[in-house]
This record gives sequence, C-alpha cells and structure tokens, in this order.
Amino acid sequence: MPEFTLEEVIERVARGESLERADLRELDLAKANLDNANLRRADLEGANLEEATLRRANLASVSLRDAFLVRANLEGANLRGADLESANLEGANLRGADLSRANLEGANLEGADLTGARLPSAQLIDAKLGVATLENAVFANADLRNAYLGGANLTAVDFQNAILESANFEEALLTGANLRDAVLRRAALPGADLSGAKLERAVLEGADLSQVSLLEADCRHATFHGARLKGAKFSRTHLYGSDFSIEVADGAEVDEVDFSVAGDGSQLIPASALAAFLNGKTDGGTASPQAAAVAVAPIPTNRRYFGHGDVLRDASLEFDADSIVEVDGRFLKCNITLGQGAQLIIGREGLLDGCQVHGSGILVIHGRFTSEAAPGIDGARRIIVGATGCLRATVKQPAGHTHFAFEPGCVLRLKTETA
Repeated sequence: MPEFTLEEVIERVARGESLERADLRELDLAKANLDNANLRRADLEGANLEEATLRRANLASVSLRDAFLVRANLEGANLRGADLESANLEGANLRGADLSRANLEGANLEGADLTGARLPSAQLIDAKLGVATLENAVFANADLRNAYLGGANLTAVDFQNAILESANFEEALLTGANLRDAVLRRAALPGADLSGAKLERAVLEGADLSQVSLLEADCRHATFHGARLKGAKFSRTHLYGSDFSIEVADGAEVDEVDFSVAGDGSQLIPASALAAFLNGKTDGGTASPQAAAVAVAPIPTNRRYFGHGDVLRDASLEFDADSIVEVDGRFLKCNITLGQGAQLIIGREGLLDGCQVHGSGILVIHGRFTSEAAPGIDGARRIIVGATGCLRATVKQPAGHTHFAFEPGCVLRLKTETA
C-alpha cells in the first residue's frame, strides 16, 4: 500500500512540504499537479502519472520503474540518477530536464520532447525514441545500444563518446550532431541526414549508411570498415585520416571530398580524380586540372600497421601528430611516444607488455596492455577500452585530464596519477 493517498500527496505539494523517500508505489496520480514537488528518492514504481504535471520537480534518484508517464509534463525536472527502467514516457514533455546518469533501459520515449535535455552517462539500452524531438540534447558518454531513434529530430545533439552499437537511426535528422569518438558499430542509419555532423574518430564498422547524406560532415579519422554505403552521398565531406578507400566507397555517390588535415576544405578532390588520389597515382602526362590537383596533393601516409607476426622488443618508437598506429602483433618493453592527436589502436590479437606510452595521444585497446612501469601511460588525452580489451597499468593524467571510456566486458586494473 502507498504511504499517502492522491489527495494527501496533492495537499502536501500545495503546501510546499517534502515527499522525499515517500512510498508511492502504484499510486494513481493521473493528471495531478505536482509542479516543484520534492520527490527525491521517492518510490513511484508502477505509479500512474499519465498527463501529470511535474515541472521543475525534484525527482533525483527516484524510482519510476514501470511507471506510466504518457504525456506527462516533466519540463525542467531534476531526474539525475533516476531509475526509469521500462517506464512509459510516450509523448512526455522533458524539455530541459536533467537525466544525468539516469537509467532508461527499455523505456518508451516515442514522440517525447527532450529538446535541450541533459542525459550524459545515461543508460538507454533498448530504449524507444522513435520520432522523438531531441534537438540540442546532450547524450555524451551515454549507452544507447540497440536503441530505436528512427525518424527522430537529433539536430545538434551531443553524442560525443556515446555507445551507439546496433542503434537504429533510420530517416533520423542528425544535422550538425556531435558524434566525435562515438561507437556506431553495426548501427542502422539508412536515409539519415548527417549533413554537417561531427564524426571525427567515430567507429562506423559494419554500419548501414545507405542513402545517408554526409554533406560537409567531418569524418576525419573515422572508421568505415565494413560499412554499407550504397547511395550514401559524400559531398565536401572531410575524410583526412579515415579508412575511406575506393573499395570502402563502393556504391557511394561521391561529388568531391576534402582530404585537408585541418578539414578546412583546402584540399578538395573531385570524384573523377579520387581513385588516383587514393592510390597515389597521376596520369603522368599533361595533367588535367583534376589530375594536377592530385599530383600536388599529399597522400595520407599517416597510418602504420603492425601485423600478427610482428614482434618488437626494447624498441623506441615515435609517431607524429594525427598518426594512426594499429597493432595486431606484440610490443615487448617498448618506449612509445605519440604526437598530438595520434591514435594507438591495439587490435584483439595485439599485445603491449611492459611498454610505456608517452604523449597527448589516444589509446584504443581491444587487445591487451599490461605494464608494471610507473606510469605505463603518461599524458594520454583519451583512453578507450573495448569489450575484449584488457588494461593493467598506471596512468599519469595531464593537467587537462584524461577522458576514459570502458565498454562492458573489458578487464581493468587501473591506477591514476596526476601530473
């Protein structure tokens, strides 16, 4: 039995009294006016809040598991750390709401308005956000695996570092979205509009990008391996340092693309010259304007690959800024220096044992990195450990901090130090 009746709840809220930690499980609060209510840590599991108004309410750490919040008004509400697993928020108003670290696994948010809402580090696995309005919402570091966002308005949304594996974005509007360092492995984006989106270092392996618009999108250092690109539109797309190739681009519609380091459009390559550019070839004769552009353009040669049979022991290695270094072999007691923005990617079969890594680079670990050295990693700007990754090391963080991202299933034994 709930601790209070509907009438008692409404009276207490009207008098400005707190309902913190109140037991309101399965209470029928449909259409109740609970604006500005203090329901912090209250238990509303299974409660009926259909069309209730909870504007600016304090719902921090509240339990709303399996609650019915269809068309509820939660504008500006504080839902930090709230448990909304399997809750029904269809058509709800969550404009400007704070859902930081909230649990929305399996929740129904179809048609909801989350304009300007904050959901950093929130859990939205299997959530339904079809045709929702998410303009300018923040999902940095959130987990949206298998979420459905078909037809959603995601204009200028922030998905930086988010896990979006197998998420469905069909026909979604993602213009100007921030997807830097996001993991979109096997995501479905057919017909999505990514014009002007920021996809630097995004992982798009095996993603369905058919009929996607990438007009002026920034895809520098992005991974397209295994992606489906039939009908995808590349026009003034920034591709420096990506794994974009003629083979990868099979089926895509390419106008002209930009391979400038800064992504400033200063090195546009027309479709007619793209194959020669990617292969480092020109026609060798009196060059046409397109071929001449290819002839003077520096070919991206910033990738280094160390395969399964490669073994390096006691070596000192230095990689320039924005380099991409992939390791599927073994590095033993090596000293590695990474330039600004350089990426060191340890594949599933890769091993770095007893090594030290220095510099303001990015580490992506799908294999193993183990080091007894103190520190094993010094100054890294970002460390990402995949589900198959193992990291056992001391990390010395720079003054500007290190950003960490750990996928479920990874193995960690981590100690941090400050500079």
